Amino acid sequence: MDDLEHDVWFSLMTVTGPAGWAELFTRPAWHARAACRGAGPGQWFPERGEDVRPAKAVCAGCSVRSQCAQDAQEVGRYAIGIWGGLSDRERRKLRRRRALEGEEAA
Repeated sequence: MDDLEHDVWFSLMTVTGPAGWAELFTRPAWHARAACRGAGPGQWFPERGEDVRPAKAVCAGCSVRSQCAQDAQEVGRYAIGIWGGLSDRERRKLRRRRALEGEEAA
């Protein structure tokens, strides 16, 4: 396991905690159809300032992009990396915007 894989693994464990570990190994059915399936983790977990366009380009043509993005938003187990064409920063902004929209509707 290289440093990047270790960091990703550690981040996932930190986010999910022991109760969520089993969920990490139970992949949704859409994972099998993902365009990124089998690709190494490097482009999906870029360092700050690295180009995310290659990963987003793969996501743009993926048939399960919306499921991936929705899962990353709803489940919240994907705290870092590119998921469904969105970076962690973009997902946080989207969550905040949806929360504000929910407050306005209430």
